[in-house]
Amino acid sequence: MKARTYAPLATLALVLVLATLLAAPAVAATDTTPNGWTTHTGPGYELYITPNEQVGSSELVLIVNYGDTVMDLHVTQDNRTITTEYVDARSSRFAQLDFATNGTYKIVLSSVGHELLTLNKTRVIPVTPDPTPPWDDDDWHIIPPGPSPWQPILRPPQDPLVYTQAAVDALLANITLEILLITASLMAISMVIGAAVQRAVRFIWPTDFMTVSIVTFAAVQIIGWPSFLIVPGVDPIWWIPMLIGYIIGYIVIGRTRYIMVRRLTDDKSFDTEPWVLYHIDGKPYVQEQSNKALLKRLVFGIHHPILSPVSLEPDYEDRTKYPGFPVFHRRMVCVEGWRTYEMMPETVSRWQLKRYATEVKVAYGSTVSRYELLRSFQALDRVNSRLIEAENEIYALHQSLSVRMADTVAAFLARVYSRAPGAVFKDAVERWNSKEKKEDNVQKE
Repeated sequence: MKARTYAPLATLALVLVLATLLAAPAVAATDTTPNGWTTHTGPGYELYITPNEQVGSSELVLIVNYGDTVMDLHVTQDNRTITTEYVDARSSRFAQLDFATNGTYKIVLSSVGHELLTLNKTRVIPVTPDPTPPWDDDDWHIIPPGPSPWQPILRPPQDPLVYTQAAVDALLANITLEILLITASLMAISMVIGAAVQRAVRFIWPTDFMTVSIVTFAAVQIIGWPSFLIVPGVDPIWWIPMLIGYIIGYIVIGRTRYIMVRRLTDDKSFDTEPWVLYHIDGKPYVQEQSNKALLKRLVFGIHHPILSPVSLEPDYEDRTKYPGFPVFHRRMVCVEGWRTYEMMPETVSRWQLKRYATEVKVAYGSTVSRYELLRSFQALDRVNSRLIEAENEIYALHQSLSVRMADTVAAFLARVYSRAPGAVFKDAVERWNSKEKKEDNVQKE
């Protein structure tokens, strides 16, 4: 009996469920509010819009977002976007949709790429349009939507310069694969140009005239002034990746090698300078870090040679520790001194540019590298022989110092005595007597 009773009840319950599912909407519900708007509701949203399929030149809509993600409303015509509006999470806003030309318009409400609602509207412009009614704020009444679980939350005022999540989403949505490829290509080309310029000028920092000109030109394109220097047809935003790529190529890829040269001066101080050396036919030259020297080398082919008995190899390591900073490590060349002098030209010309050369006196300790000491024990004997020769020369100079001092004093006294009054009178008498003798010889002849 129980089985026979439960079977009809189960059948009746199944029929009621099917009827409920058939009567319920699949995605969204549509209703008409008392003010004439059509209410489209769905999971997490409400859209209030005109019920007419044929619209005017502009229509006002209200969008309510109950969800936790940003919603966007797009109006398109023939796959062309006309209007785009964004609604933040758990907020609402009014939006004015413009329908300027005849045709069919598609209205799509979506969230995170998922379409929630799609409507089609048609605009038909009459041949004789109705006169435009006068604007009257007092007659413009908008009935708010009905009650809902959502309650508006007062938000603190935001700085208009602060990017909202909707603005960031819109910006990221406009970034396409084509834009990324163009940006990467421009940066790669600029890095190659920056590395080539750096290797040509041989500057440690980007202060050469070529880099200054390129950076200034790019800055003019970005700023947009002066107008006569602007390249037409190029968006200023593309100059930013080009400028970044050039700087990366100049500083990172085409990094110029240099050596640190240190000398001890007469005032008991160390002078340490960076030298950028390059070789032509095995001879060393230095690139001075000035645009004048760069122009002389690139335009006129004037180089600055380094005259040294041995090659300048940084075989000494300097370790310096300052308070609050880590230990600075740098390898350098220790020299006794250097002297820069002007080279005499082969042909004298009024418009000839000056040429300079630098003579370096390398310290004995820097004449032999550690590798040479490990490879050959005779290198140490050569250094010791040079030291012995230097000590013998110093001893000989000390021994001859007294003799040279005596000779100097005697020469000085001789000059003083020759300018005494008696010596001058004696010299005048001798010259007078010699003159009389010459006259007597002439008369006898």
